[in-house]
Order: sequence, then C-alpha cells, then structure tokens
Amino acid sequence: MSPNSRSDSTSDSPPDSAPDPADSHTPRASPVDRLLAATPELPGRLRPWHGVMLVVFCVGAAGSLTQTDIGSTAGLGPEAIFLPILSGLFAVVVFQFTVGNVWGYAVEYRNAGGRWSDWAFLAPILLTALAGATVAAVRLGDDATLPAALLAGGWAAFWVFVACAAVLYVVTWLRVGYREGRADPERE
Repeated sequence: MSPNSRSDSTSDSPPDSAPDPADSHTPRASPVDRLLAATPELPGRLRPWHGVMLVVFCVGAAGSLTQTDIGSTAGLGPEAIFLPILSGLFAVVVFQFTVGNVWGYAVEYRNAGGRWSDWAFLAPILLTALAGATVAAVRLGDDATLPAALLAGGWAAFWVFVACAAVLYVVTWLRVGYREGRADPERE
C-alpha cells in the first residue's frame, strides 16, 4: 500500500456522509426532547419557582383575554397577541416584586432579632389579607367580574402592606432608635 492510500478498516477520520435517519429504527424525538438534549443543563436549572411564574403569566394573560372581544374581526389584530403577553409579563413582574418585598420584610425582621410569630410581624400581613379579601368581596358585590375583583383586592392588599410596613418601621425606629454599627473592640 502506498502512503497516500488508506484502508477503510484503519481510517481514523469520520465517514464522508452521515447515516440516513430514515434507516434508524428509533422513534423521532419531539421538539421538546431535542431542545432538552441540546441543552443538558436546562432540566437541572428549572425550579418549582419557574412553574409558579409560568402560572402567574398564564393567569395574567388569561385575565387580559377575558377583557378582549375575540369573537369580532377587530379582535384579531396584533394587539390581540401583544396585550395578553404584555399583561402576563406585567403580572409576573408585580408578583415577583410583591413576593420579594414580603420575603425581604420577613428576613429583615428575623435578622433584627424578631420572630415570625410576633404580633408586630404578623399585623401587617393579617391586615393585608383582610383588606384584600374585603375589597375583593365588595367589588364582587358591585357586580364586578372575578378578575376585576381579584385585581382590586390585590391592589388594595399591596398598598395596605406598604402602609403597615412603613408605620411599623417608623414606630420601631422611634421606640428603639437608630443604632450605628459598632466595630468589635476585640478586632481593633
């Protein structure tokens, strides 16, 4: 054999043509399976929180769809697609902002030495729930749709929480006072 010729059995290079997928006896993968195979780290990065955000997005989009007239020809324009997507994204942002603030409130209260069973901690949360439920019930009594009543209740609950947390902060600051962080004398 000459140095320029090679035998197929000893070749280290890949074949010139790829195998024909029609010759394969394996079933064709779905688009989701192909996506997950292309990004093997994706399933490990998905968390239950992402599912919660997806549900919030769907609720926000569905709330927008209930307010539009899909049956008419005017409802088939670009806004029929854009507004539900925008509403769903807005719902996700508001949800994350609200949950983030409540979580931050809880963590800061705990870090300041409080317990989550203290009335000072629970009062804004209980008043928030009461205000939200009351406003939603009143709106339902005024013949509002369920999404409109829930939106009004959520809006009222958010602002009641903000006001209660601000009042609690001011009262705590006046009662305990502002404390400067002091350097540890043993470290100096």
